[in-house]
Amino acid sequence: MRKSRLLFPVVLLVATSLLGEYLCRTLASSSDADRLLQVAGDNLSRLPETIGTWRMEKSEPLSEDVLQILGCRAQQSRTYADDLTGEQVALTLLAGAAGPLVAHTPDVCYPSTDFEIAEAAASEVIRGSGARADTFDRATFRSRSVDARRQRVYFAWRKFDGPWQVPPNPRMALGGQPMLYKLQLAGDAPSEPGTSPQSDPARRFLSELLPVLDDVVGAR
Repeated sequence: MRKSRLLFPVVLLVATSLLGEYLCRTLASSSDADRLLQVAGDNLSRLPETIGTWRMEKSEPLSEDVLQILGCRAQQSRTYADDLTGEQVALTLLAGAAGPLVAHTPDVCYPSTDFEIAEAAASEVIRGSGARADTFDRATFRSRSVDARRQRVYFAWRKFDGPWQVPPNPRMALGGQPMLYKLQLAGDAPSEPGTSPQSDPARRFLSELLPVLDDVVGAR
C-alpha cells in the first residue's frame, strides 16, 4: 500500500506533464493554423480576373452554410470564359480546415444534385513529374435531365506549400495538416472520350491557371 502511495505522485506528475505537453502542442498547432489561414485568405484575394485568354464573367460567393460545412476561411467561386471560343469554366478555390475539405469530393457531392457519374475519377498529371508533379483527379458526370449534358470536373488539394495532389487516402495523408487549399474546376466534357486536352475547356484552363496560382498562393 505504501509503495502505491509513493508511486501515485510520480504517476500524477507524469500525467500532468504529458497533459501540459499535449495542450501546448494543441495550442501551438491552432495558432499556426490561424496564421497560415490568414495568409491563405490574403493569397486568394489576389486571384486575377484575367488568366491568359480567359476572363472572369461573374463571381458567385458560396453561401455561409456551405462555407461552414466545408470549414472554409476564404474562398473564390467564379465563372471564367475563353475570349476566343466562348467556352466557360466554373472555378472554386478554397482555403480552410483540412478535415472538412478532404471529406467533400465531387463523386460524393454531384450525385446528390441532378448528376450521375459517367466516368469514375482517375488521376492525371497536369504539370511536372515525380514528387513535385501537380496531379488532379478527373471525373465526368452526366445530367439526369433530358439533354443528358456531360460535365468534366478536375479537383485536387495543396498543402500550404508543395504541389497539387490527390493521395489514394486523402484523409490519412492530408487530414492532419494545419490548413489546405482545394481547387475544383468544372466545364463541358468533350463529346468524344479520349480526345485531345485542347478540346477539354476545364483541362485547358487548368494548364493556364497553375502558373498563375504559383504566384497567388506561393511557389511550389
